[in-house]
Amino acid sequence: MSRVWFASALCLGLICCVGETSQSVPDFAKIKNASERKQAFFCYLAPMLRKENDRLLEDRKRLVKILGEEKKGQKPGSSDRGFVEGLAKDYGLKTATADEGNVKRLLVHVDEVPVSLGLAQGANESAWGTSRFAREGHNFFGQWCFEKGCGLVPEERPKGKTYEVRLFRNAQDSVNAFMLNLNQNTRYESLRAIRAEERKREEAPSGLAMAEGLRGYSARGEEYVHTLQSMIRFNDLTRFDSASGIKKACEARQTHALRPFGGVGENDPA
Repeated sequence: MSRVWFASALCLGLICCVGETSQSVPDFAKIKNASERKQAFFCYLAPMLRKENDRLLEDRKRLVKILGEEKKGQKPGSSDRGFVEGLAKDYGLKTATADEGNVKRLLVHVDEVPVSLGLAQGANESAWGTSRFAREGHNFFGQWCFEKGCGLVPEERPKGKTYEVRLFRNAQDSVNAFMLNLNQNTRYESLRAIRAEERKREEAPSGLAMAEGLRGYSARGEEYVHTLQSMIRFNDLTRFDSASGIKKACEARQTHALRPFGGVGENDPA
């Protein structure tokens, strides 16, 4: 995906703000038509999900190349060793070494998260971008943090609990953290296993299939999984899984002039 397309997609019908740290979340509640509001949300978030996926796939491509060389008996050079060791630390592997076994383990972690799945979770967790946490903290995926002052305190937080809803500089940082969480956290091993099996079959990762590995993401468990799958089907979110699909879907939509948030809008059903 070109930088020009990514920038234009973010701006399409929304606010473009100069500087990542000051980017404002568009006021989706200003769009009264529910279908148009959904499409605006999808076209806001999809390019960010695609951008992080492209970065992950570049890392994955390099890992595949290193693995191929190791299978031929070639030891990785210092640059490749540092690359593998750094990823091993990032993804919490037990050993930060560049051996063949570790590269294979990393390939289970370093892979894309279907945009369709990210859009369904983002819409569900942020009330289509209208939640307080999305508006004030650029948090579209309900990520928590546990240090005082690291985020926003939920109004209905149970007594004795100390978690906060994490603050991000911008929506892209929220997307990146969301994907790292799915790719790193032991809670989502089953999600990664589903994706790895799809790779073995030489199939593209499926948001519908990988949603089965998200029972631990919400206290709603199985109901949460079914909600995500319903949202993917009902809104035809697989059309956003490729860069060309995002471009086609978002260039076709009618544009809207949106302002930064001034109030909370209603939450749409799936």
